[in-house]
Amino acid sequence: MFESQAEVIAHFDEWFERHHPTKTTQSERLLDRIGAATRAENRAAAAQLVAIGELFAYRLARCSETADWAIDTMEAVAAEVAAALRISQGLAASRLRYARAMRERLPQVAQLFVAGDIDYLAFQTIVYRTELIDDLEVLAAVDAELMIKVPRWPWLSRGRLGAQIDRIVARADVDAVRRRRKQQRDRQIWIGGDRDGLTQIEGSLLTPDAQALDQRLTALANTVCAHDPRTREQRRADALGALAAGADRLGCRCGRTDCPAGARPGASPVVIH
Repeated sequence: MFESQAEVIAHFDEWFERHHPTKTTQSERLLDRIGAATRAENRAAAAQLVAIGELFAYRLARCSETADWAIDTMEAVAAEVAAALRISQGLAASRLRYARAMRERLPQVAQLFVAGDIDYLAFQTIVYRTELIDDLEVLAAVDAELMIKVPRWPWLSRGRLGAQIDRIVARADVDAVRRRRKQQRDRQIWIGGDRDGLTQIEGSLLTPDAQALDQRLTALANTVCAHDPRTREQRRADALGALAAGADRLGCRCGRTDCPAGARPGASPVVIH
């Protein structure tokens, strides 16, 4: 009797595995190295946030304990971090936000991160999905449950992980889920009127879109030459106009006839994973 196609494939797979085994001592060693490198990467990301959180606590301890001082300290620390890491003020403020979440809101989940058991994306997702819980006892209970359950879901996509976290949050504080969803529905961009040639922009974006915009503005701001007289933040503000015009570079204002900026490649597209 002729074998079916599935049986033929199965026999071939068996023969191939017998003569060319998938698992070998060398492959196992390489996989161990890959896993160890991933955990080290996770631990390094967590260590950076721990240091940022400690810097914030240090700066705050030297200031008056008022809400205004806390806000001023956040802005000052974000500026320090931005300069140290050579990243935008917005991205530095985002890292400070996650650093504070490790210290102040999710200390048990933070232990997983510090140990390398979860990655930065997973921690970001957890912070975002729990940030509207305002009852500290409820938050502590959610933190404890997530510490136990999240390591069981390493294969989940960011969306599916978020859905699992939402279920846990909803059981503990359904209003927090509703508030987060309302915030998403109410997202908008507001552009004010002209005030002496300047216009104020405010609003809220979905986080991936905000990250893409932040990176794109920085990329455009970096297309000028070193002699451009504007500050980095001024160039980022001007880059929004270039972005609106569909440009792939920001016009340099150095005024030099031999400006090298024109020969540089334009800003590359931003990809957010």
